[in-house]
Amino acid sequence: MMRRLAQGLRASLSASVLLWVVVLLAGCAGNEFKVEFGLDGNVDAAYRMLYYASDPRKGWVVESVVSVQKGKAETRLVTRNPCLVYVSSVGNGGPSTFFYARRGDDINITGDGRDPLGWSIDGNKINKRLTEWRLSHRAALSARGAGAVAALNKAVAEYVGANPEDPVSTLMLLLYYDRGADERGFRAAWSKLQGDALDASWRELVSRSDMLEDVPAEQPMPRAIVFNTVQTGCDTVTPGRVPALLYFSRTSCEDYKTHIDSLRRLSRAYADSSRRVIANVQLEPDSSVRWQSVRADTLTGVVQAWMPLGVSDPTARELGVRRFPWFIVIGRDRKSAYSGPDPAPALSAFRRQMGK
Repeated sequence: MMRRLAQGLRASLSASVLLWVVVLLAGCAGNEFKVEFGLDGNVDAAYRMLYYASDPRKGWVVESVVSVQKGKAETRLVTRNPCLVYVSSVGNGGPSTFFYARRGDDINITGDGRDPLGWSIDGNKINKRLTEWRLSHRAALSARGAGAVAALNKAVAEYVGANPEDPVSTLMLLLYYDRGADERGFRAAWSKLQGDALDASWRELVSRSDMLEDVPAEQPMPRAIVFNTVQTGCDTVTPGRVPALLYFSRTSCEDYKTHIDSLRRLSRAYADSSRRVIANVQLEPDSSVRWQSVRADTLTGVVQAWMPLGVSDPTARELGVRRFPWFIVIGRDRKSAYSGPDPAPALSAFRRQMGK
C-alpha cells in the first residue's frame, strides 16, 4: 500500500520542478521541520524520505536522502502544511514506515538496528501513537502472504474499534489496511470513525484518489455476468441462481497450479454443475497461452473463461477485481460472500453456500 502511494508521489513532478519549488520555499522562514536520528552507533546507512509538501496555493513532491553515520544524522525538510513522510532504506524497495510532520516539529528517531519498522518516532502525539502500535505489530507488518494480510487487517480494525475518534485510526486504515483483500471489512471499520478522525484533512494527507470524498458506494452485483468461454464461445452466469465461485488469475501466478488443484477437488465434490457455478477466468492477454492452460488444467464441470484485458476489463471492474489472483463467491442472495485474493476463505464461503 505505502509503496504504491510513494511511487505515485515520486512520479507526479519532474526533478527540475521540485528543485525550483524547494529552493523557493526554503527562503520562507519557519516553513520547515527538523528530523534528528539517534540510532544505535553501529548504524551506517542512507535513508530516503519522500513526502508531499504544500502551501495554500500549490503542492509538490520532495525526495530527500539522509546519510546516517554511527547512528547520527540531522536534516531539515521544507513544508508549510502538515505532511506524511515515507521512510525507506536506499536500495531496499518501498517505504518501511511513515511519520506525521508539521512545520516547526522536531522529529526524533531513535532505536536499535537499521530497519525503520523497529524505530521509535516522536515529535507529536500522532507519531507517538503510531509508533506504539507499529512496534506492537512489527511481526505482522513484516510478514507476507494472504494470511498475513488478513492478520494485519484484523489488527488495524481492532485499533479503529477501540479508538474511533483518533486520527491515527484514519491513517492506519488508509495506509496499513489492505482494502482490496477485504472491502467489507474496510467499510465496516470506516463506518466506526467519529469526530476528528473523519476530518477531510487526514484523507488529503494520504493522497488517495478513492478517498477524496468518502467511502465510495459499493457497486451492486450485476444481474448477469457474460464471459468469453472456451467451451461455447460465450457463457452467462446469473448471480443468485445457484452458488458461484469465480477465480481470476494467470498461469504465471506463483500459486496457479495449487489453486487449480483446489478448483478440481471442488468440482468433483460438487459434481452436479446444475447446482453450482465454478469458473476459471483466465486473464492471459495471449490466446495461445490460454488454450494451452485449458488443456493442461483438465478441469471438468467448470466454466473456462477468458478475459484478455485483465483487470481493466469492464466486467472485472464491475465485479471489483483489483488484481490477480482473485476469488469471488456469490450466494443465492446475489450478494458477495467473499471477494479477495485468499483461497482459504473463498473455498470455505463456497462450501457454506452449498450447505456443507
